[in-house]
Amino acid sequence: MATTEELLEQLEAETQSEMPVCIIDPETRTITVPPEYQLLGVENDKQVERLYFQCPKIVGDNQDLSRDYILFINYVNANGDPDAYKINDMQVEGDNITFSWLLEEKVTLYQGNIQISFCGIIPGDEQDDPDKNRWGTTINTDCTVLTGLKCTQQVAESNPDALAQIWAAIDKLKAGGGGGGTTDYNDLTNKPKLNGVTLEGNKTLDQIGAVQKNQGSGNSGKYLSVGSDGNVVPADAPSGGTVDPEQIKQAVNGYLEENPPSGMTAEQEQQLNKNTTDVADLKSVVQQPIEYEKLGFGKTCRYGKGYFTGNIVDETTRVFGSLGLMIECSAGETLYCDFGLSASNINSVQILDNVPEKNYGALTGVIGTIEEREDCAYKIPNDLTNAKAAYFPITFGAYPVLKPENYNHYTVQNVSFSDAAPYYKTDDTWQSEGFLVGSDKNKLLYASLFSSVSPMVEAKVYVSGDSITAQSASLSSTGSYLGWYDRIAVKYNQEYECYGYGGNMWYSTSALQHSAVADVKKIIDAAVEYDYIVLEWGTNDITRGKFGNVGDTASDANDCGTVAAIRWCIENLQSNFPDTRIVVIMPCMRNGNAKQEQYYELVEPILKSYGVRRVYMAWDSGITIDMMSPDGIHFRYQDEDGSYKQNMTGLAKYSKCLEAEMLKA
Repeated sequence: MATTEELLEQLEAETQSEMPVCIIDPETRTITVPPEYQLLGVENDKQVERLYFQCPKIVGDNQDLSRDYILFINYVNANGDPDAYKINDMQVEGDNITFSWLLEEKVTLYQGNIQISFCGIIPGDEQDDPDKNRWGTTINTDCTVLTGLKCTQQVAESNPDALAQIWAAIDKLKAGGGGGGTTDYNDLTNKPKLNGVTLEGNKTLDQIGAVQKNQGSGNSGKYLSVGSDGNVVPADAPSGGTVDPEQIKQAVNGYLEENPPSGMTAEQEQQLNKNTTDVADLKSVVQQPIEYEKLGFGKTCRYGKGYFTGNIVDETTRVFGSLGLMIECSAGETLYCDFGLSASNINSVQILDNVPEKNYGALTGVIGTIEEREDCAYKIPNDLTNAKAAYFPITFGAYPVLKPENYNHYTVQNVSFSDAAPYYKTDDTWQSEGFLVGSDKNKLLYASLFSSVSPMVEAKVYVSGDSITAQSASLSSTGSYLGWYDRIAVKYNQEYECYGYGGNMWYSTSALQHSAVADVKKIIDAAVEYDYIVLEWGTNDITRGKFGNVGDTASDANDCGTVAAIRWCIENLQSNFPDTRIVVIMPCMRNGNAKQEQYYELVEPILKSYGVRRVYMAWDSGITIDMMSPDGIHFRYQDEDGSYKQNMTGLAKYSKCLEAEMLKA
């Protein structure tokens, strides 16, 4: 019969290729512990079990747990004793961090349930409040420790471990060099008892029944003895003949299997059997395949932006430099490019300790390089912990986004091309012919600048919203009297549609049927491929709607609430249009409605979980109430003569704030 230890070793061998992980959800602040980890061990285990964790590295208000934070697993053992384990093996893997928790003796010191949570802190310098930042999860109570026995002196006296005692006797025989196969057990503190025989005085191993039994008649068995040279031998072997230590171990284990050590109580035997059953149950669970839902890469795929290494003086001065793509990165992350690196000037990937504020200028803070790779997969070394960006030089003349017909994509991204197609299109609809550079201009500079805004140029855009969109998004396509989206569309020569439905919310009701959900259904039914979809909703949810709870699932039902409707809209847009950039405008109300802050706090983490670009209009636009209508909600107002006018100052700021986020999408 296999022992518990053997079963655990077998379990580990079978599961090493499919390592389970505990998932930390920054939106719900929970830890999900898979069944394989919920049994932490047995009382008095010490540093023999390790749990693995995964958590998004960006949490809360854009806090990066992989930088500056000190990470801990807090726990309370079954006796109610709290403690914390400092994480020392954190690694960055794409948008996540991974780490492990080696279970100390204090965790498993008592039988019962264990409470755990995860936290990160940035130490401060104030005595009253030593932590500058803190972020953590709620308590998980899924883990447990089983009853066990500790190998202490007290236990050994009443329940001697026969195997340990036999090996101690053999070691003593070998050290003393006795040749008669006997030993004096009188000086042993804890005298073992086997088959009712107390090991006192001189006892041969055959007298206590330690026999390796042979099959077949006429053979009384081979006894273990000790030769004159101190080696353990069969009794009928010539003096000095040796026996492989593994044979001895097998002989003793075989004896113990047929003759279990005495002293185990019925309760202890029952617990041992239960432990064996628990391990078998865990094994059956692990053997079942675990399916993980693959997230759409439109949510997480990050691309390089054009960069020119020359220092620009003015538009007419000739400047030399390298043209390439700059992409944010971190240690341990793998970046993929679909082009060969430049063979001159800068000819290797440059790893920087900073993200340049502009998209031109000499590279500074270079902390490492990576030579060109045939597989075009470049892993940032793990030891470059302060890596923040990587520059990929492109062969001279191969301009990203300008794309002469004989060139391809020229793309760098943080996911493999098998998971997400290269960003730059290669079909005949590529829209760059309108970008003309005069002969007296610096073409490399302009190519670099254009690369950073190219997705916006001649893009096809759909804008959906409530009365803020209906009244002020699109006023005119020419002149100075432009709506907040007209300004963006004219600037980038876009094809766009704006639809607004005053008084409506994210979700429908029996009286209000022109909701965001209804408009998203129209977009899906039309099956038009938009480059951007801008969703401006939420004002009426704040004034008279019901938000629901953060855990609400996606729904398009009437009265389902804001959270359920947002989830439904985003999930269905992303599944039907995976290449479309979705931008959500958060409301900007200056009428003192306290529910606006509640809306931000509730909706922000939900949109973050989908990787959707958010426009924090109330926080970032700089719009004040004197730039709006008297109601502090709209931009259109009625003048004294009865005509409607727009506050153009407010519209301009609204437009600039949206444009900035669309460029980042």
